[in-house]
Amino acid sequence: TGRLRRVELVEPLAGDLERFRPRAALPDDLVAPNAVGRSLDLHVWRRRVWKPACKRAGVAARPYDGRHTFASLLANEGHLMGYVALQLGHTTLQTTERYQHLFGPDQLRHRTPMRDAILAARAEVGASVAPPVPHGASVTVLRSAVR
Repeated sequence: TGRLRRVELVEPLAGDLERFRPRAALPDDLVAPNAVGRSLDLHVWRRRVWKPACKRAGVAARPYDGRHTFASLLANEGHLMGYVALQLGHTTLQTTERYQHLFGPDQLRHRTPMRDAILAARAEVGASVAPPVPHGASVTVLRSAVR
């Protein structure tokens, strides 16, 4: 959207991002820059990193599916749609309501913490942390939190 917003990072994902951050990074540096320190080109990243990773994992997914996963995990934790909207950067609840189809009432009763859901999914595939990124590849263009 071109707007800055603050998004809470849940462990273990915050730890994963920290592993990719250059040691000498400044607060406003990119978390995962391209080879010359600038923002990644989404089309190049999708072709070189995302699609090969999906193929190796045997899944069909788009990078945008991560937003749906994030919204689903927030809803599954029991957060109100207003909070989910804020985290996704939506200006209206109507936009966020598109995500409500992801969980039925029975599923929302579980109130599984996002951290636990992530760790359970990793345990299911036998990984304690996110897999390493091939040399020269980056995972995201998120900037560090603005304070």
